[in-house]
Amino acid sequence: MGRGFFIRLAGMKKKEKDIELKNIRRILIPGGRIGDMVCETPLIRELHNFFPEAEIDVYLDKIVTPLFKNCPYLNVIETKRGSRFVHRVKILRILSSWYDALLKRKKYDLYFDFTSGLRFYSIFALKIMKPRYSVGVFREEKHGIKKDELTIFDKYIETKKSNHMRDISLAGIEVLGKKVENRKYELFLGETEEKYKDYFPKENINIIFNYTGGNIKKNLSIEEVKESCKKLIEINEKIIIYVMVLPDKYEELEKEIKKWKEERIKICEKTEDILEAAAMIKYTNILVSVDTGVVHIASAYNIPVISIFPDNENSIEYFSPKSELSYVIKCKDRRWIKDFDKEEMKRDIKEIIDKLKWKV
Repeated sequence: MGRGFFIRLAGMKKKEKDIELKNIRRILIPGGRIGDMVCETPLIRELHNFFPEAEIDVYLDKIVTPLFKNCPYLNVIETKRGSRFVHRVKILRILSSWYDALLKRKKYDLYFDFTSGLRFYSIFALKIMKPRYSVGVFREEKHGIKKDELTIFDKYIETKKSNHMRDISLAGIEVLGKKVENRKYELFLGETEEKYKDYFPKENINIIFNYTGGNIKKNLSIEEVKESCKKLIEINEKIIIYVMVLPDKYEELEKEIKKWKEERIKICEKTEDILEAAAMIKYTNILVSVDTGVVHIASAYNIPVISIFPDNENSIEYFSPKSELSYVIKCKDRRWIKDFDKEEMKRDIKEIIDKLKWKV
């Protein structure tokens, strides 16, 4: 018996005639990193409009939680991160995911799954969780299993129109009959909403430069940060660069920037969490970033964005920025963000300045 047999065994259930929308009282959406969750904000809003009496839950870690705790129609459940040892050992990660599924067993009427992978452990986790209805994207075809063969999904999401994370998640409610007209991201910052309203000088062109991503492969070196910032201030004397960094690296970067002895390259004020960082991004003029989470926060406020990606078209299509003025710079490496084209960045900044008709 091959792997396909066990996936079929876990992925089959007695199919109900149809999803009874009137019986939906509790919904679970998949959690994830900051970028994933910002992309899901239009779905959260549409779910609330479609099921106004239903509770919508999401499980998030302590890094992501602050950005979504103020959403009035989302119940954020903060999860504790497992030990590093558990994350390093595959079998322990799998057992941990099954235990999490067991804690959610039969709690939910509707669950969404936006991953296309055909892995036994994830299908079995869904079997354990046993939501009344589940909506998922077509599975990748392998082990002799067709893309829509598993009946554990009551509805399959069609993704032909767009492979962007935002549109894939919205397709989840469209298959239930909801017509989606508003695809804009939506964030609620609570008391922090206007904290940085007067932080940036109005007479300048203020650019936040974010050089850290979700892992080491997406972090620029300090040397490349310095080179990039110096290239940017060459464009115009009114440009001021604010380098954004994670709180635990703040003092290290502050010392480094002082060595550069350039008044127009500064370090952003230290923020406590991603909520405060979002409140700052809201009032900048332009964002340059290697991190898609930060990029999507900027897109929520229609801030002009330059997003730096590895040379990976799938990743770009899935997580590209959605501001009206959005630019993507591809590195030459498929995995690492490094040695990106600084002249292309300068051209993009000049074009943004020109289109917005800043008096420079």
